[in-house]
Amino acid sequence: PGFYTRVLAGGEVGRRDEVTRIPAPKGAPTIAELFDLWYSAAPPRQTLEGYLTYPLGLRLRRTVEELLARTPGP
Repeated sequence: PGFYTRVLAGGEVGRRDEVTRIPAPKGAPTIAELFDLWYSAAPPRQTLEGYLTYPLGLRLRRTVEELLARTPGP
């Protein structure tokens, strides 16, 4: 087990520097769910809308928004 990281500010991390994991909000999509989304041909609209309620990286957020724009629905 481990965790994925996102760089919020550039800089250097050295050996023995402390790294703090900040848990995702309750109910946020897991890495496995995001990988499924990435390779899904037609993700459900409700899933896409739900993902946009959580903090996502810019590239992923753009991808979800693009998928949502191409997904039929209200």
